[in-house]
Amino acid sequence: MPQQPDLLDQQLLTVTPAEGVEGPRLWVRRLVIWKEPGGEIVRDIELRPGLNIVWSPDGADDATSVGQTNAVGHGSGKTLFCRLIRYCLGEDRFATEPQRDRIGTAFLNGIVGAEVILDGVCWAIVRPLGVRRRHMAVPGGNLDEIAAGEGASTGMEPFTQAVDQQIITTALAQLVRPQANGPIWPIALAWLTRDQECRFDDVLDWRSPTSDSDSPMPASGQEKGPRLEALRSFLMAITPDEQATRSDVNRLSEERRVLDQEIGHRRWEIERTQTRLVTGLGLEGQSLPEMPLLIDLMRKSASARLAAASEVPTGGDAELAAAREQREAARNEWARLEGERIRIGALIPAEERTLAMIRGELPGLS
Repeated sequence: MPQQPDLLDQQLLTVTPAEGVEGPRLWVRRLVIWKEPGGEIVRDIELRPGLNIVWSPDGADDATSVGQTNAVGHGSGKTLFCRLIRYCLGEDRFATEPQRDRIGTAFLNGIVGAEVILDGVCWAIVRPLGVRRRHMAVPGGNLDEIAAGEGASTGMEPFTQAVDQQIITTALAQLVRPQANGPIWPIALAWLTRDQECRFDDVLDWRSPTSDSDSPMPASGQEKGPRLEALRSFLMAITPDEQATRSDVNRLSEERRVLDQEIGHRRWEIERTQTRLVTGLGLEGQSLPEMPLLIDLMRKSASARLAAASEVPTGGDAELAAAREQREAARNEWARLEGERIRIGALIPAEERTLAMIRGELPGLS
C-alpha cells in the first residue's frame, strides 16, 4: 500500500523572515489549563512557530474502536482549544454560555494561561474559567508564577494596547477607525480566526451568532460594508483619501436614511391629517381631486362651515367682506368702551376718598 503523501512539501515551503526579524512578530508559544491557581495542571500544550495541526483520531476508521462512545473525532475539544487561544489573545468569551456554565461548574476556580510572543517579548496572560475575575497580562512575566500568585488584576488592556501600537500601528488604526469605536486588535483577531460555523459562508462572515463570542463591531452584525472596509484596511488595499471619501459617503448615506425616515413620517402625518380634515369637513364619500386642488376645496368647505357657525352671510365675497368690516368696527368699538371702562374704574378710588373726606366734614359744617 503506498504511503500517503505529505500535506506540505518541505522543499517548496520556505518562509524567509524580513530583515532584522528572527521569527513571527506575534505567536502563541504555550497554552496551559489549571484546575485552580497553583494547583493541578489539566493541559500543558506547547506550540511552535509555523503550522500547528490539531488532530483527533476518528474511531470510525479504527476497527478496535467499534462500539465505543468516545471513539468519534468530533467533540474532542478542538474548537474549545482554538477558542481558548482566542480568549488568551483578548476575546471576551471562550465558549457559548451553556458550555461556559458547564466548564465553570467543573472548574470552579479554573484558569487558562498562555505565553504569547509579541516582537520577541513573552507576555504571560492568565484568564479565569470559573468564578474568578482576575485577568492578567504581564510583559516579560513567568506564566507559572503569575498563575500561582494572587497579584492584582491588570485586565487585557495592556496586551491589547501593545498589539495596537506594535502590530496594528497608528496609520493602520486610522484607516480602520471609521468602522470601530475601540481597540483595533479585537477586529483583526476576528478576521484572522474565523468561527468554524462561518467556514462555508461569505468571506466577510467572521463571527457566527451561535458562537456567542461577543466580538465588537464591525466583526459581528448584519452589515458587511464596514467589515469590507476593515478587511481592505488590514490588507492595505485602501488609501486614506479613499477612506475619507467613503466616510463622507457613509455619513451622507446615514443622513439620507434619516431624512427618508423623516419624509415617511411626515407623509404619514399628512395623510392622517388629510383624512381627519376630509371627515371633519363632511367630504368623505365624495370624488375628491388630488393635491393641490383638494386644498382649495377644503378651504371653501371650511369657510362655508365657519360662516354657518358664526351666522355670517355666504352670498358672495363682497357681502362677506362687508360683514367682516362690521365685525372689525364692532371690535374696535368694544375696545374703545373697554378702555373707557378701565379709565373710569381707575378714577373710582380717588372719588371714594373724596366722598369719605366730605362725609367726615359734615358734623363740623352742621
